[in-house]
Amino acid sequence: MTTDPVAMPLNDDPTPPVNPPEGGLKTSLATILSFTQGAVPLVVAIIILVYFGTVIKQMFGLTGPSVGEIQWGRNAYLYGGVEALAYAAAGFLFGREVNRQRAEKAEQTADRALQETGVAQRVAAHSVANGRALAEGVRALENVQSERRVASLDAASGSERTEIRMLRGMADRFFPPSAGKV
Repeated sequence: MTTDPVAMPLNDDPTPPVNPPEGGLKTSLATILSFTQGAVPLVVAIIILVYFGTVIKQMFGLTGPSVGEIQWGRNAYLYGGVEALAYAAAGFLFGREVNRQRAEKAEQTADRALQETGVAQRVAAHSVANGRALAEGVRALENVQSERRVASLDAASGSERTEIRMLRGMADRFFPPSAGKV
């Protein structure tokens, strides 16, 4: 260890510095908001359904002959409003589970589609590379055949030249030659 005071480290403490939590207040507010958005609608839906049960019980109590037409009509009118709220609450409770399952299934389908897309892109790139290599091979074969004919002054059969020209035409049509290569 050095004794030079300039070269000595200023902090000999082996414990790392403690960083304050980032966004402590923001994190707390986000947690509270998340809880509020999840718990409050659930509690309200349950309260509405319990109240709807008491309204139904009250309506059954009004079925006797002593209840007048006007009183029954007013209660039925109020029952309609509470009934709509109760159906919305029940839809929230039961629909939430169905939508969560649908969302999970949709995410799985999307993940599978992304994987299949990646595989298809790799296969397509490989096929294009193979096609280009084949086209270059056909072009090279035609060039070799032409050089042999010129070097040996021996005319190749007409059908052989036609077949090679046909292959060269297909190669040029499907995979045009790169600039500088003919």
